[in-house]
Amino acid sequence: MSIKSDRWIRRMAREQRMIEPFTDKQVREGVVSYGLSSYGYDARIADEFKIFTNINSTIVDPKRFDPRSFVDFKGEVCIIPPNSFALAQTVEYFRIPRNVLTICVGKCVTGDTKVLDASTGRLAPIAELVDQPRATMSLRRGAVRRADVSEGVRQGLLPVYQVTTRTGRTIRATPNHPFLTFDGWQLLQELGPGARIAVPRGIAVFGDRTMPTCEVDLLGLLISDGQGNTPGSSPAYTSGDPVLRATFAEAVSAFGCVPRSAGPMAVRATHLGHRGGAMECNRAFKWLESLGLAVESPDKFIPGVIFELGRTLLARFLRALFSGDGGVSISDEGIHLEFCTTSSRLARELHHLLLRFGIVAMLGRRATASGRTAYVLCVTSKEHIARFASEIGFIPGSRKQRVLEEAVRRIELSPQRKSNFDTLPPEAWKWLKAACHERGESLRRMGIECTRPDRSVPLGLARDLARRLGDEALGSVADSDVLWDTIREKRFVGIEPVYDLTLPETANFVANDIFVHNSTYARCGIIVNVTPFEPEWEGVVTLEVSNTTPLPAKIYANEGIAQVLFFESDEVCETSYADKKGKYQAQKKLTLPRL
Repeated sequence: MSIKSDRWIRRMAREQRMIEPFTDKQVREGVVSYGLSSYGYDARIADEFKIFTNINSTIVDPKRFDPRSFVDFKGEVCIIPPNSFALAQTVEYFRIPRNVLTICVGKCVTGDTKVLDASTGRLAPIAELVDQPRATMSLRRGAVRRADVSEGVRQGLLPVYQVTTRTGRTIRATPNHPFLTFDGWQLLQELGPGARIAVPRGIAVFGDRTMPTCEVDLLGLLISDGQGNTPGSSPAYTSGDPVLRATFAEAVSAFGCVPRSAGPMAVRATHLGHRGGAMECNRAFKWLESLGLAVESPDKFIPGVIFELGRTLLARFLRALFSGDGGVSISDEGIHLEFCTTSSRLARELHHLLLRFGIVAMLGRRATASGRTAYVLCVTSKEHIARFASEIGFIPGSRKQRVLEEAVRRIELSPQRKSNFDTLPPEAWKWLKAACHERGESLRRMGIECTRPDRSVPLGLARDLARRLGDEALGSVADSDVLWDTIREKRFVGIEPVYDLTLPETANFVANDIFVHNSTYARCGIIVNVTPFEPEWEGVVTLEVSNTTPLPAKIYANEGIAQVLFFESDEVCETSYADKKGKYQAQKKLTLPRL
């Protein structure tokens, strides 16, 4: 089953009257958008409504729906009372082909999308914040700032696409969820590989949780090069660097266990330091097990308590972690900082934690000799490698720290001049030209000779031009907290439960380290609930529009209300809605539930 494009929708509308009336382009100016989009059709809401009012104190029973519970209204603006709903119908009449299933969708992301709890520093699934709204991170005037979540919304099961960016960030969202581009918010369905979208270049959020430094060191070392899944035995740490083994042994002693050598390159965290004695479960193993870390390498992760640490302790954890599976390489091709793991979850969580220190890494994959997939975080920016050395580093005295110190010396001798990924999109050239024109200048007179409209704008060039022109607006764009990442892949992944958040101050939030927007109505707490259109069903669509807020809410007639997606099957169904003589077939007006 595949989703159908605008070409197919246009052809079916013209040849088979699938949608009447049909608008063959997106109408946006001054209205809630409606009409044909890249992979769907935004339907309009008509001007006749049935507004629910419980003046009779009745129970809403879908088997015995009481028409007296509704007030009929006809007009251009319908006001839905707080925590109530209204029934309405679409302007369009639909005729669904026999081999097509059609679904109306809202604009939201999947339930496992990670959203930052700004009050603690913990990453929480968006589904959790729906039930317990609190503060998260949002983009406000070019800066990543804390913003309050007023409420969350469950949108039900909807089709979703997975987007992967060049830096390795991923998110699954409905096709009409808006993402920020240089020219403003655009629906996901209108974006494809090569499109530039806004992501945070840093998220400076730290918690206030404390933890003994020995536990911080043990977690970092054992998650990287340790063996924690050792029931009936002692957790072990393996390293060819004696400084790292000594650090592990010191942390084991401070934790209350006894370090014992287990060969030339391994140290165990034992109870007694020798065999024999009373049988008792190893304390270090019990601790790891309580954190869920008594697992094999592909299942390792960073426990939630780490995300809640203050800046100093979090840097200490990352230092221990990188000292195990991280490293720096210096060659004629440049300086690279890397971290390699067989755990996808660990790689993604570390990807995020580096952002808290303003360090952007590229997340990729490579095959290993064992046949497993390795997930590799790579930092190539000299500026960010120097920041890593200043903020985190490796364990002092270790071999890797000495290599990092040499890398920093080379960076000081030859600083970074430009970035191959941290640039402004090509659309920024028009901003630069406009800034010059407003001051009676041109790019050429400002010394910028070679301009390619199809190429990105170096950040340094934009900053320098803003400084010379005294243009604060251009300077704020060049110095914002936004990194313009590139969509590498977009693919349909199925139908999943989806959610949205409402942030009254900013109407956007950071999800999986990507800026996403609320939908026009959902961000106001207005939810549209509709059913799928079955094969060979036809009629106008009856919509339920719910106001989940404590305030009255406006709905604008003859403007967009919900998006319709069309999925074509590879074979025709045996029984269609028309064959069943469905009770809502050919409905031409708003219809209440029937039995």
